Amino acid sequence: MSVEQLAALCVGYGPGMPFSAFRDGSDPETIYDEEGKPLTTNSHQAGYNGYVSPAIKAAGIYSVLYKDGPAGIGEMAWPSEMLTACAFNKKIWYDFGDAVGYECEKQQVDVWLAPAVNLHRHPLGGRSFEYFSEDPYLTGICACEIAKGVQENHEVLICPKHFAVNEQETFRRGSSSKNFDATDSIISERAARELYLKPFEMLVRDAGISCIMTSFNKINGVFAGGSADLCTHILREEWGYRGVVITDWGDMDVVVDGADAVTAGNDIVMPGGPPAIAQILEGYREGRVSRENLENAVCRLLYMTERTRHGKKCGGGA
Repeated sequence: MSVEQLAALCVGYGPGMPFSAFRDGSDPETIYDEEGKPLTTNSHQAGYNGYVSPAIKAAGIYSVLYKDGPAGIGEMAWPSEMLTACAFNKKIWYDFGDAVGYECEKQQVDVWLAPAVNLHRHPLGGRSFEYFSEDPYLTGICACEIAKGVQENHEVLICPKHFAVNEQETFRRGSSSKNFDATDSIISERAARELYLKPFEMLVRDAGISCIMTSFNKINGVFAGGSADLCTHILREEWGYRGVVITDWGDMDVVVDGADAVTAGNDIVMPGGPPAIAQILEGYREGRVSRENLENAVCRLLYMTERTRHGKKCGGGA
């Protein structure tokens, strides 16, 4: 593959704007070769731009569809994670995962963007309703049972989020209009490992996950999505994770440059599109991201898609 093709696979397919499905559709959704042909396409029957991975059909690579969120995908109104955790019942958590996995199959969703496994830290936390508990062990058990309910019964994957220390919603990515920097969690390694990383580690070691979402916030001055210590050294080298690392949606290419994100260990920049592709290609020319980095990211994309229904149906990639 050309470097341009590899870069185009390291992002989401679409114009790169949050909620692009609701825009007029005039912005380009990928980059083009010298003959004016798009390098990637959206091959998913039900997938909408901004929430699908790119396809290169000639290489046997087909799109997969991602969909939110922690209380299901909109088929039914499920209780929030915070309420679900109050059951203290593994079977209920497993059955909930099984039910949402069935809904994903009905809507042709390949990757469910859940569960959210950050911790409760303040009663006014903007997304505490999406998280299970203040306790990392309870959070991890809930998430693992839900993951097993989905993945043991359906050709659907889960995508735990937000990795990591995303316990504050307000200004988590900062605000350029208000001149506020992103939330920066100053934390010891012991606290990080025993509290904030523990549910993610349990999911990697016990639930066989193949997709995980990074977060916008900083940890000790470094954006989580741009931290090689977090995304590569701990996640892959220490825990043995083999799957895809995907960024959170919207403005990730502003928070962390696309090339720097891939070098740190993110495989897919979302929602991506031509803006993030341009950053990756510029980073390649400047030597900030290597061809090996790009090839590794695409290989992990294929590893993930092989485990979905659409990936298997279409041959699972190269």
